Amino acid sequence: DRGLRGRVVLAGDELWIDGERTVELERDALFAALALHDGSAIDWSGEVTVGATARSGNTSQNDFSGYAELLRESARTTWRSTYSGVASRAGGVETANTHRLRSIRDVFLTRRLFVTAPSVDAYRDRLQNIDVRLVAGAAVGYQVVDDGKHRWKIGVGPAYQFTRFRAPAAGEDESEEALAAALRSEYGWDLTDDVTLGLAYLLNVAVDDADDYNHNLVARVSVDLIGALTLDVVFVWDRVNRPNARADGTVP
Repeated sequence: DRGLRGRVVLAGDELWIDGERTVELERDALFAALALHDGSAIDWSGEVTVGATARSGNTSQNDFSGYAELLRESARTTWRSTYSGVASRAGGVETANTHRLRSIRDVFLTRRLFVTAPSVDAYRDRLQNIDVRLVAGAAVGYQVVDDGKHRWKIGVGPAYQFTRFRAPAAGEDESEEALAAALRSEYGWDLTDDVTLGLAYLLNVAVDDADDYNHNLVARVSVDLIGALTLDVVFVWDRVNRPNARADGTVP
């Protein structure tokens, strides 16, 4: 269990790490490898995606969408924080206002087995009568596939869920909390050297009421264009299985 830095040379089942000194290892002894930048043993990366549309005339419509990601990697850990949001108005009426902030840290115990701690998900959807929904938890996970082209990992564990409603119906609580079970799946596929497909799915189910659950699915295709510029096509599906009624009695 040693941390070594240097240039890696592979030959059959053996490898050499050429750094301050040359170390020979069997290939099976390598736990993980990380490309270093500027000599740091921690790699930071990130991206920002923005989309906007404005229309005027007989009808007016304004749309905004945004996505941001910050990734911190070391040989044993991955910490990914993301933001996604959509806001839209048509004819002066709000038709979408959804925001999600998520931060997940995975610590690998073996090449395949990892624990997630912490996992935090903050969600807001004005049209779903959700002022804020906060889910915090931990999980045990497994890297099912990681062959350089395909990557798939899953995790499951307990979570605490708190929801505050924007305009609760008369006689209803302004907020609710529950213990929940959380399932997470992430899949990546390098279709070509320049095109990547990503699928991320999250399911939260209240322990005391299996009918109280919600889904989040994000499908994303990224195409490398020029330099740091990419084209992203994203499909987002959010479902609240049992929405809470608004103050006027209507159910989202």
